[in-house]
Amino acid sequence: MTKEELVKLKNKLSRLTEAENVKRDLYLRKVSLGEEDGELTGYASIDKPWLKFYPEEKLLEEVSKDSIYNYLKKRIKNKDLIAINYFGNKISYRELFERIDTTAKSFLEMGIKEGDIVTLLLANTPENVICMYALNKIGAIPNMVDLRVKEDKLVHYINSTDSKMVITTNLFLQNLDDVVDRINTNKIVVTSPFNSMPMPIGGLISLLRKQYKPKNMTPMKWNDFEKIGRDSNMSNNYKPLDSDAACIVHTSGTTGNPKGVILMNKTYNAMVTEYEDVIVKAKEGDKILSQVPPFVAYSVIMSIHLPLSLGVTLEMLPTYEPEKFADNVYKHKTEHLVAGPADWNSFLTSKKVPKRDYSFVVTMGSGSDKIDTETRHKIDDILAKQGCRYRIFEGYGMTEVGSAAVTNLPYHIVDDSVGIPLPKMSVMIYDNENECELPYGKIGEVCLSGATMMKEYYKNPEATADMIRLHPDGKYWVHSGDYGYMNSDGNLFLKGRMKRIIVLHDGYKVSPLDIEKVLMNTGMVSSCCVVGVRNTEKGYGSIPIANVVLNSDVIEDEENVIHQLTEKCEEFLSAVCRPNKIFVRKSLPLTDVGKIDYRELESICESDVNGTVKKK
Repeated sequence: MTKEELVKLKNKLSRLTEAENVKRDLYLRKVSLGEEDGELTGYASIDKPWLKFYPEEKLLEEVSKDSIYNYLKKRIKNKDLIAINYFGNKISYRELFERIDTTAKSFLEMGIKEGDIVTLLLANTPENVICMYALNKIGAIPNMVDLRVKEDKLVHYINSTDSKMVITTNLFLQNLDDVVDRINTNKIVVTSPFNSMPMPIGGLISLLRKQYKPKNMTPMKWNDFEKIGRDSNMSNNYKPLDSDAACIVHTSGTTGNPKGVILMNKTYNAMVTEYEDVIVKAKEGDKILSQVPPFVAYSVIMSIHLPLSLGVTLEMLPTYEPEKFADNVYKHKTEHLVAGPADWNSFLTSKKVPKRDYSFVVTMGSGSDKIDTETRHKIDDILAKQGCRYRIFEGYGMTEVGSAAVTNLPYHIVDDSVGIPLPKMSVMIYDNENECELPYGKIGEVCLSGATMMKEYYKNPEATADMIRLHPDGKYWVHSGDYGYMNSDGNLFLKGRMKRIIVLHDGYKVSPLDIEKVLMNTGMVSSCCVVGVRNTEKGYGSIPIANVVLNSDVIEDEENVIHQLTEKCEEFLSAVCRPNKIFVRKSLPLTDVGKIDYRELESICESDVNGTVKKK
């Protein structure tokens, strides 16, 4: 098919109604299953071969147009179920909705109205959940920010979103106190991770722990803030649309400056529709370990809204400690797990795991970053020996699509693949140079489209236009910045970030993931990252530099380890794709959300290799 023919076909498809698109999806599903004759084009976004892995009823489901507050309240019929268990304080759905309604009144009494933005600098506590839904109930928007942020960055997050109010925690109150004269609001409420702990535990810990006393402000205490709502008769007439903003979360900033991503009510609700029954099979009263930091999309949607909408209890932990993940799973007996590579690695490092029964675990979802295939197999084998009947299934996405757009399925896991598109999502592999879609097996930019797409970057139309682009098929596509390819079954395989692809002096492109895979498979490395630095010898282009953190049980000297790693690269990689140098690091630099900070690592390597610091 020529480029012109492809564009003509996509223009034709762009004129289909929503009902016609659903009918076409059902037809494509039958074609892929061999149940009906039909001609396929060889282009993923047109053929949608992944549809065969979903039941027909999943393709017919509609996404709720409700606000996330109304959606949650309508779904939960038995309000006596436990919504949150926080250190033994079991909060029922009935109590949760009562506290949400009270807090919504408190915000109204404080002058917060529809469309206003409130910054939440909170730990993973019930108050964070309550504030998120309370603001949504009145049509206001939570701005989810890492509570550890300091100084200029903190000022930027608050002022750039024109926040009318800040809810923070006493554990990091000094960070806000230091810049309070530079932010554009004096409405500040302070809470504590101990507020929702059962008495007398919370009260005793709070008394024993030294409290920071602010010098530059007098914030309102959370209990006083809640009392305002209890004494209030205020209400509002907010009528939500699925296009309304549900929250602002911020990109990780691994390869650029963080941007405020506006996620919609539809983004949240679509994720429930897509995961329910087929990918996550949960019973009312099941439990999920809720421990992912609460200021990222992966947490607010996958670890809060999704499980609550399924009637699942959040076993909430206020601090993120990935090294204790395996211990906490066993302690709380949680059937459902949503975690990242660092969490899953705890099953390899904990000496207690081989002595425990993990047969209660049902869902093992992994996101945030890719787990090396060999490492995943090792963890699966360990869990299988301890009675678990399921395997880790990975997904792929980005903040701009509500964290997830592609997933392996519990019954369809393909090695090295991040999975197939979710039922309401589509993937296209795009050739930016020729401005056209690429067929199966060809590497290009991964583009995503569908129900969970963001609305826009907050007050950043230029970045929005660069990220979301209208294509000839009439759809808006998110350009991910990731290189990858798709096979004829609809499985997506990643090759690395476009910004991380290392271009050699002769124009040859090296994928860091290929080198990282070889290094991880040696059994000596716990984590690694390959970046490019300037080729000063040639005067242009870059050279690949590998950075590794060794497993704790590696006792050989560093020089011998590097020699062995180099030999493995020589064995499995062509000469042009091998790293020019391998550095052993104690740790790799991370961003605020725990991802590898590529730009910082590039600067470190630039200094180590060329004796200069690369400008960020």
